[in-house]
Amino acid sequence: MKGLHLTKAIQAILTGAGIDEAQAIVAEENTPQPFAVYRRASLTVDGTKDRLMQTQHATLSVQVVSADYQSGLILADAITDALVGSTGIYEGVTISDISLSDASEAYNETSYLQDLQFDIDIEK
Repeated sequence: MKGLHLTKAIQAILTGAGIDEAQAIVAEENTPQPFAVYRRASLTVDGTKDRLMQTQHATLSVQVVSADYQSGLILADAITDALVGSTGIYEGVTISDISLSDASEAYNETSYLQDLQFDIDIEK
């Protein structure tokens, strides 16, 4: 089930786009801002009547953390530009579509947060 390897594919896409500030699942303590953390938030499988897996649908959650609002927006834009519309085989995962499905923002006690949700179609 290749969808379980989605974070490796996302890392390949982001690294290929020159984005080094994004990390899978958790950021190390004292990571300099701005940075992003991403994770596979959901994974569903479309099957046929014969129970053969066809397309997998994943939701990728990305949170950008920044000390100032503008640098967070710049990183969020770069991540969105790198991911939306990406297709191909990355780390053995065949991605047929990536789209931005939701975006929100917030501020906690010390940082601005940009929360992005991407819908991703993965082929068998």
